[in-house]
Amino acid sequence: MKTEWLESLLNPGILKTEGCVPEKSIEEIKAELGLTNVIKISSNENPIGPPPKAIEAAHDCLKELHLYPDPTYHDLRKALGKHLGLHKEEILVGNGGGELIYLIAMAFLGEGQEVIIGDPSYILYEIITKTMRGRCVYSPLKEYGIDLEDMVKRITPLTKLICVCNPNNPTGRSVSRDEFFSFLDSVPPEVFVVSDEAYIDFVKIPNFPDTISRFRSGQNNMLILRTLSKAQGLAGLRFGYLIAHPSIIKAINRFRLPFNVSRAAQMIAIAALKDTEHLRQTINIVNKGKDYLYKMFGEMGLEWIPSDANFILVKMERKAGEIYKALLEKGILVRPAFRLDNHIRITVGTENQNHKLIEALCDVLDISFPPYKV
Repeated sequence: MKTEWLESLLNPGILKTEGCVPEKSIEEIKAELGLTNVIKISSNENPIGPPPKAIEAAHDCLKELHLYPDPTYHDLRKALGKHLGLHKEEILVGNGGGELIYLIAMAFLGEGQEVIIGDPSYILYEIITKTMRGRCVYSPLKEYGIDLEDMVKRITPLTKLICVCNPNNPTGRSVSRDEFFSFLDSVPPEVFVVSDEAYIDFVKIPNFPDTISRFRSGQNNMLILRTLSKAQGLAGLRFGYLIAHPSIIKAINRFRLPFNVSRAAQMIAIAALKDTEHLRQTINIVNKGKDYLYKMFGEMGLEWIPSDANFILVKMERKAGEIYKALLEKGILVRPAFRLDNHIRITVGTENQNHKLIEALCDVLDISFPPYKV
């Protein structure tokens, strides 16, 4: 069908991006391939599900679904402030981190202005920048990690935002405290740094940047993004939050949509923050899973990238798309890495899921299973 008539009417920025390509649902995959079971380890979801306290809150909130959400999110921002040691006026909540990235771009990015992003990094930075008619400035990774020195060199008078995914998605590498704070010292005050910390709960390195302490010290051009989708297991709820100077929060509140976080999401998020045992269990399972997968990948002769997140990037001898399709036929759903042709990104699953992944991968690569002597 011809669409020339429509393209002339659309926002030109939309024509510059293909958007996110959604993966097929488990139900769709089962129907297409005739499978009875599919293990999804492609979207960096929590391997043990949502927190029990969140599930209880979900049941409790059902009787209030006829009411609109609190438009100021008072109780939720107060709970987050207590959790983080911040004032609620320094916190903005959103329908997942993606919406918050949109809101940041809408607040600061004008046509033709630049956003510096790691290459590769989280794809939404690129999609949103192009949609807003901005210009993406790509900073190549250094040893699979964000190269902050290179980012500084790419700053121009047109630069408005620098997106630092830390740990980086899809590589799992993070930048240290000294690196990041030195970087902040080099960034002009009129350029805003987005520190996207979706995977912060999984970080074990002792010198990871304490961005909140830096924010408290007066780093007003730093915007901190976090989420409850990963370690807290609320990906399906869609909830994230932004930490920024109160004046920035007020500016964004002038145009954000009302009721962008549902009443249920508010109540469930508050409960999830209190479930520290679930968080502890999640981190423990992910750490054990990573150790197991590291060992197996090593025994299989595969190159893997040490990760500070709940996923692992693995380099293959063949194209990632081929490995993805072969694993999918065996009921294992992984993710070909964005702009890394021969790499796949694997979410750390349960012990059983990790075992089945290795069994299937050995079969695809024609390696005996198990790949080590028991």
